[in-house]
This record gives sequence, C-alpha cells and structure tokens, in this order.
Amino acid sequence: MKILVTGAQGFIARALVTALTPEHEVFALCRRDARFDQPNVTVIQADLSVPANLRVLPSRIDCVVHLAQSSRFRDWPAAEAAQDIFGVNVLATQALLAYAQQAGAGQFLQASTGSVYSPSAQRQSEQAPTAPSGYYAATKLAAEVLARPYDALFATCALRLFFPYGPGQTDRLMSDLIGRVASGRAISLRGDADGFRFNPTYVDDIVTVIVHAVETQWRGVVNVAAPETISLREAGCLIGAALGREAVFEVLEGAPPLPVLPALDELQARLPELRCRGFADGVRATVAAHQP
Repeated sequence: MKILVTGAQGFIARALVTALTPEHEVFALCRRDARFDQPNVTVIQADLSVPANLRVLPSRIDCVVHLAQSSRFRDWPAAEAAQDIFGVNVLATQALLAYAQQAGAGQFLQASTGSVYSPSAQRQSEQAPTAPSGYYAATKLAAEVLARPYDALFATCALRLFFPYGPGQTDRLMSDLIGRVASGRAISLRGDADGFRFNPTYVDDIVTVIVHAVETQWRGVVNVAAPETISLREAGCLIGAALGREAVFEVLEGAPPLPVLPALDELQARLPELRCRGFADGVRATVAAHQP
C-alpha cells in the first residue's frame, strides 16, 4: 500500500515508519527536513499548523495515518500556541480528510487521546461520555468529530492513546518522571501515598496496533493502552530500579486526582493476540536507550 504518515519525525510516527517500510511504500510528512534510513520512504516537508499546500502530496494514496501534533501544546493559552494546536489538530485534519477523498484513500486513521474522557473511578469504554478539560484534548475530539461523516466515503478510525512512552520520547509524563528520578528531584503525589493510577503503553505496542489497524482497515473509535495499571509511586520506584537509584517522593495536600482508565474490551476483540510489554521491562529499555 501507499501510506501517508504525518508528523513522521515524531516519537510514535518514526517507529511506525520503520515498521511499515518492509511491506509498504511510505510518504513521511514532516514539518522540518528529515532523513530516514529505511527504503521505501519519501520525505515530504510541510507545516500543518498553517494551511497546507497539499499539492506536494502524492496524487494517489491508499491510507492516511495522521499522527502529527503541535509542539506548542504546553504553551496554551498563549495565542500563538493555541493557533498552532488548532492548526495541526483541526484545520490540518480537515485538509487531510479532503485530500484522502481526492486521492482515492481507503482509510483515514488518526491518533487521538484518552484525555477526551472525563476523569472517573470507572474505566472508560469507547461509548463513555467525552468531556475534555484541556484545549489539546478538545481539539483532538473535534478532529474525531470532523472525520465521522467521511466514514461514508472511506474507513475512518480514531485510536485513543493512553500514556505512550519509550526510547526517544521527550516532554511527556514518562520522560519527566525519568528525568526527576535521574536528577534526584521529587515526584509529587497529591492527596495520598501512591498518586494517580494510569496505563503506560510502550511505543512498540502502539505501533503494532496501528499497523494492524491499517492493514485490516479498522473503523470507529478504539482505546489503545496496555492492560497493566500502576500508580505514580509504583512508576517512580520501577524507574528508580532501572536507573539504580532510589526515587524521591513528596505528598502534597489536596484531593487526589481521579484517573482516566481505559476499558480495553474493544482492543482485545480486534487484536486478541496483542501482548503488551510490561512496564518494568519497558522502562528498563527506555532508560537503557537514554544512557551512553
């Protein structure tokens, strides 16, 4: 297949390009110039935060995998950051959906986020109410809504990802935790001794899901997460074990935050053979990749 991957320089997308190239022709859409060692990769440079000149894209494509995200997501509510986030997550999604129709695509797959759900003590299925509290998650949900009518023209699928981590990741929860433990800075736990609970998901497992979703033309919304649920304290201790040093914690006053935990029945039904990497093993691989 001919597959367009947006945000191809990104943490998940770069691993996806590597996984796709043995069997497929990949067009890697990047904001900046990039190089890939794999064969069957054509690099296309375009900034999706502004109206994209889609004439640079191939005239025919079989599948669009939209993984691009704004690097300004932590800068909201600064006006320029908001525009960048909206441009990549919403405007670019619409432009790429129109392109997919014109280019004869059979599928449009986009990365969304588990943050579209309301925090709750209950696990959230794909049918649970959505109520994103952050601007980034709100734009991701808007992109999902934009894609739904196009399902009458080609398969559309939104993968709601939960806490991806792995080698090469920066500026996210897990990379922050690793940095804190490595430097001896405290991990803050609000309201109780263990902190919030979450499902960290190793990058290779996310890539496995995306490849299967592309090759079998998934439709609809699917939660993507490892089944293992751990607390923030457990995560810190396991990171400390991988680094060979003790994690430091501080317990702050205030109510502990409610988690956003995924129900994974849909994922297991679609990909029953998926065996996700355990966090202790995954964090050892992540830490080892960062060490000289």
